[in-house]
Amino acid sequence: MFASGLLAQEAAKHMRKGAFFLDLNSASPATKQQAATAVDAAGAHCVEAVNTVREAGFAPCMAEASADKQQWVAQRARAGVFNGIGKEARWQDYADRLLDDRRRSDKNDAS
Repeated sequence: MFASGLLAQEAAKHMRKGAFFLDLNSASPATKQQAATAVDAAGAHCVEAVNTVREAGFAPCMAEASADKQQWVAQRARAGVFNGIGKEARWQDYADRLLDDRRRSDKNDAS
C-alpha cells in the first residue's frame, strides 16, 4: 500500500464516527479506494479533494497531472517494464527502464 493509503489507515484509527477525511493526495485510483475503505470502516467520510476542486469549477491541473503520470507508471509496471528491479533500487534504475521502454516503443512505431 502506498503512503496515502497508509496515512488514511493510521488516521482512521483516531477518527470519530461522522468525521471527514479530506484526501489531498494525488494517487492511483486503487490507492484512493484503499484510503476510502479504511476511512469508511471507521464510520468517517472520505472526501476526494480533486473532485471537490473540480466541482467548484476549477481545473485541478497539478493533482490531475500527477495522478495521470502515476497511472502511466502503474501501466508500465503492469506491462513488466520494472521486472527484476529490487525494492531497494535507485530511482535512476527505474528511470533507465522507462527510457529503454520508450526507445523500444519508438523503434516499433517507426517500423
